Amino acid sequence: MNTLRKTFKFIREVYPRNVAAFLALLSLSVLEAGYAAEEPRNQAKAGFACIDVTPKIKVPMAGFAVRENIPYQEINDRLYLKVAALEDGKGVKLVIVALDTLKWHRSMHEEAVNWFRKTCKLPARSLILNATHTHGAPKLYGTTPEILECRKQVMDAFKQGVSVALNKLEPVKITFGIHSADFGVSRRYPFPKGIQWRPWRQGIINRDLPIIAFHSRKSGKLRGLIYSYGCHPTSRGGKQWVKISADYPGEIAAGLKDIYGKEVQAIFLQGTGGDVKPEFARETSSGPRFRAASSSEMASLFRKRIASGIAVFADSDAMKPLNLDLAEAVKIVELPWDYDLSRTYPAEDFENRVRDSKLPEKDRKRAAEILAAHYKNGKIITSFKMKMQAVRFSPELLLFTMTGEIVSEYGLKIKALFPGKEVIVLGYSSYHTPLGSGGYIPTAAILKEGGYESWNSGSMIYKIIRKDSFRAPFSPDVEPRILNAARMLGNQVLKKD
Repeated sequence: MNTLRKTFKFIREVYPRNVAAFLALLSLSVLEAGYAAEEPRNQAKAGFACIDVTPKIKVPMAGFAVRENIPYQEINDRLYLKVAALEDGKGVKLVIVALDTLKWHRSMHEEAVNWFRKTCKLPARSLILNATHTHGAPKLYGTTPEILECRKQVMDAFKQGVSVALNKLEPVKITFGIHSADFGVSRRYPFPKGIQWRPWRQGIINRDLPIIAFHSRKSGKLRGLIYSYGCHPTSRGGKQWVKISADYPGEIAAGLKDIYGKEVQAIFLQGTGGDVKPEFARETSSGPRFRAASSSEMASLFRKRIASGIAVFADSDAMKPLNLDLAEAVKIVELPWDYDLSRTYPAEDFENRVRDSKLPEKDRKRAAEILAAHYKNGKIITSFKMKMQAVRFSPELLLFTMTGEIVSEYGLKIKALFPGKEVIVLGYSSYHTPLGSGGYIPTAAILKEGGYESWNSGSMIYKIIRKDSFRAPFSPDVEPRILNAARMLGNQVLKKD
């Protein structure tokens, strides 16, 4: 507007009255047309979708081995697949998909990426798949008819959701900020005899709860929220809970729906919560222990307090404008297992197990699955290929995604690599670790300290052949490998035009 005022003043001073009036109108039309043409080119766009993926048939539950083959008994709350499609002013797109599930099966990841490339004509690096990691979801890994049907339901929802979100792209104003939450607690209690699975308030926790808000430029209304936190959705307990539930991510989403209405999509992304649980605890004679939360506790904490806190923060001055300027990169990071190299693990060991008619059928089937997952061309696979993605939302905001159950400290360590930047770090993305691996990605310190996230991080082959209670853990150099890859990818997207 200052440019327009200066232009009109100059015209009035230089030209006669009639000519000045004509030129003023002409310049106004030209300038307005210029602004109108320029503004859409520089505007970010966003589109959202939400598809119900609650299982339509009885299927076994995922999340706890003690109930792995037990079909769910009832539906406590619905499961969803949610999509945010983003486009910056240069036409670069990013699609983020959050699924209420324990993990994305590798075959689902491959199908999603292939469809995305072929149908959406977008590169694989522009697609993020994140699992909320709820332990109240159906099992999507396996080959039973029920599991395959449930998996197909999810993949159909994925294709529908991505298509809808991309077709609903509209100009938006984006803001972001880093909120925090305190409901997660470390489950690595340092007893004198070693790490135990108990609440440990003094443990290392990444308490960041980043929020990105999208408002329609046309109406000013809130269209969607993306928020993240790193904590296991295991509030409901284990063996005794055989109900479909999105756990705390679903409760928070329900609370935000109460506040904003159903037109606003609240999308939760699971962070680095590998060693973190919701702090529902009970005191015992031997110290604190975790317990299952009641429905009233879930509603009070997550649906009311946490959801209200997110809404208040999202509407506060702590949220800063985000000028979307997307850049994306991806890398496969080799994470070696620390095998006992003094002996070999020939494929014949498992081939013999498959053929041994004296073994129970389940053991023979397990051997066949391990053989397929951990051997290639008859040779043992000695490392896990982690997929890491980096996204630049703007020069001030970076996002990293990683495969596996990433422990909380990685969120802090990767953030420390980029001083002066805001950094969001997600685990549980793309696909999970292979069959027979515990799935946890520990730091070097956790590998040394021991505990569940240490010994449950490696290859099941070690456990089967040596007949002891431990997997082969990852090598201690997984931490520098991960941090070096994050540094490289982060610098790569920051330098992109």
